[in-house]
Amino acid sequence: MRTDRARLAGALAAAVGLLAGCGGEEEPFRIGVLTDCIGIYRSLADAELSGAQLPLIDRGAQPRGSRPADGVTRVSVAGAPVELVRACTEWSEFSTMFEQVRRLVERESVDAVIGGSVGVDGLGLRMVAARLPDTTFVALPGGAREVTLRERAPNLFRLEADHGQAVGGLGTYAFRDLGWRRASVLSQNWDAGWGAAAAFVAEFCSLGGSVTQERSGGLLEGVSTARVPRGSDGVAVFTTSFPPGTQASLLKRLAARFDEPARHVVLGPGVLDEEAALRVAGTVLGGAAAATRYPPAALEEFAKAYRRAFPGQAAHAKSELVIAHRNAVEALLQALEEAGGDPGERGERLRAALGALEIELLGVPRRVDGNGQAVVSATLVRVAPEGGGLSTLRPLRTIAEVDQSVGNLLDAEHRPGALDETCEAGEPPPWAR
Repeated sequence: MRTDRARLAGALAAAVGLLAGCGGEEEPFRIGVLTDCIGIYRSLADAELSGAQLPLIDRGAQPRGSRPADGVTRVSVAGAPVELVRACTEWSEFSTMFEQVRRLVERESVDAVIGGSVGVDGLGLRMVAARLPDTTFVALPGGAREVTLRERAPNLFRLEADHGQAVGGLGTYAFRDLGWRRASVLSQNWDAGWGAAAAFVAEFCSLGGSVTQERSGGLLEGVSTARVPRGSDGVAVFTTSFPPGTQASLLKRLAARFDEPARHVVLGPGVLDEEAALRVAGTVLGGAAAATRYPPAALEEFAKAYRRAFPGQAAHAKSELVIAHRNAVEALLQALEEAGGDPGERGERLRAALGALEIELLGVPRRVDGNGQAVVSATLVRVAPEGGGLSTLRPLRTIAEVDQSVGNLLDAEHRPGALDETCEAGEPPPWAR
């Protein structure tokens, strides 16, 4: 009995000593960051992490080494220490994502998780978020509308426009400014192409236009062999720069179809992501309109600040993945500030602050709707040629308050897919009235 009492006394003394050693050290607010360390996007892992680190560096954090993988020091936000915890995933591999998210939550005790390198990854993040209701999730970058509709997990948010929101106003521009009445829509046979095409068709047709629809191959097949539509007033292009090097040849073939190609071609987000495609567009499509996710001036300002902070990652300064990681962490930190540095025992204070957040990220005002989805301003630009074969994007138009319904044109049950979208005249969106 005496031995048992001695053991108990020793255990209590050890516990008291441990508590004394930890005295005054506040639990940090921890953000789990999913980066693509595996698979075809693995070369972007450091770039993605650097985007997540930038809001901390802006608040005084210091790099621990020459590479983003070396980490940054903690910062304090509203009195709470903040740190990032990295995890390695692979795009579209949900099993790897689930395993890494569980590790972040159960072993690393993170308060929030950001991730999703392509649109469909947001659907995987929604699935795992529903099973971990006390953790806050931010899906990125822009992706399928279903991520925050219908079966949306209440602890998941997205601060980026979905594929359809990002082209808000482009259909009205083609109908009203360019005078199109018959449009051909060329979209990649993947979620980005489906979502953008659905929004454009709904907007253009609501004004009385008609469309024919053509799809290129799937994501891995690219667009180099896509059939160029004929017999219309113009072509709206919704393709991506993946695989690399496939866009420039498509733009040349499109331009060859028209005497004044700038009046007969409009481009969706992602078409001009590659420098080669942007150069070609300035040469053969100079003056054409395009939808982009960020105003040109704000994007240039961000790129300069990013290159100063991460000179070794300068090539990724305008990457959508880098920006989306930055925006997600920035929004979480601003929500933490609104919550007074206290996310709540189960994260309820943080989520309430996120849900009420009104924020500007890279020149785009955003607020969060009842589904946890950003309502954004869409940006239209004009492709302008410059000397030396270079091209630039100049502001053309801003369309305010674009929600997931794209001005009440697409209801929550609408699921963009591989089939042609219905073209119906009706009530146009607010910005077209």
